[in-house]
Parts: sequence; C-alpha cells; structure tokens
Amino acid sequence: MRIECRARIACGAWLLVVGVLSQGCGDTAKGDTPSGTTAGPAQGASHLVVNATGTGCSVGDITTFSIPTDGSTSSSTVGAQIVDDVDGAAVDCSVKEDASGFSVLGTLQSADGIVFAVGADIGPSTGDSAYQATGKISHYAPTTTTMRGIGCTITVSPRQGANIGPGKIWADFACPAFNQTSTGGGTCAATGTFVFANCTG
Repeated sequence: MRIECRARIACGAWLLVVGVLSQGCGDTAKGDTPSGTTAGPAQGASHLVVNATGTGCSVGDITTFSIPTDGSTSSSTVGAQIVDDVDGAAVDCSVKEDASGFSVLGTLQSADGIVFAVGADIGPSTGDSAYQATGKISHYAPTTTTMRGIGCTITVSPRQGANIGPGKIWADFACPAFNQTSTGGGTCAATGTFVFANCTG
C-alpha cells in the first residue's frame, strides 16, 4: 500500500523523514521473509538505541525506541514485526538486487506515530561482514524529535547474510553522528538493528 500522511502522525514530521531519504513509496510486491514465513504483506521491525555522547544531544542516555514496542529484534534474533495495514501500522520497503549488491529503501510507521526509515546501497564486504554500506537512517517519535544520520554504517553479518536478498533484509547499523533536527541541532549517536520482509524485490 502507499504510505501517506495520516491523522495519527504529524504530517510535517513524516515529510522530514521522507525528505532525508528522497524515497518514492509505491505499491509493494512480495518476497521471502527473514523469519522464513510465506510471502504476504510487507512487514518489518526496528530497534534503535540513542546515546547522548555528542554535542547538545537532548535525548537521555541511553534511550531506546523499538517498532514494535517489545524490542525483540536484535543482531542475533528476528523478533516480532509490524505488518502493513494491520492494527494501524504501515510498512513500505524495497530491496532490489543490482550489479553492485542491493538497493534498500524502507519505512516503518507504528500505530503510535513512531517512524523509522533507512536508505542505502549495500554491497558485498571484503572484511568480516557479508555486506556493508554507508547509508541514511532517520527516526521520528512524537515524544522526542526527528533524528537523522547520513553517514551510518549498515552491516549484514555472516549470520544475517542468508537474509539479504530480493525483497528482504536483516541488518545492523551504527550512526556516529545522529543529528536532531528540531531541538537546536544537537548531535547524538545511535546503533541498532532493522528487518524488512515481503518488500518490492
């Protein structure tokens, strides 16, 4: 389905998230899922840990944001996921294979208005990781602020490697500069994990 500005989330904040990725949302085709379930609606999860290690970061150290709220997804476990158009959630994602790896765009929007978004071109790694890239991560929560990282390291470990492919990804990320956009430009740091499945692929 196409994710649009809805009454449950401030449209301005949503546009900030979309703008940082320059993402075109569209109808979602179906692929395999990292959890091994059959194809169905787009689904996903994210777990974000914000550290107040930068200059002027107003988010308490250490603050976590999870979609869904159980926070069960990690670098070693694919936990519960939200499903597009179920219980007020929205998921739009694309994981497409190209000559250099995979082009990844994904957005999660929980029923309580938290938004997580990622954009990256992920290629095979020559180091300890199966795939790695520098990409963009953006996050919005009604109780805090919009935060963005444009130089985030996105890593698919060998354990996760079987779960990157057309329509699916399970990856970790680290953003040394995770900038706040609505509280005077403070800089935090962030780490976490995300999963997308049944995406356009």
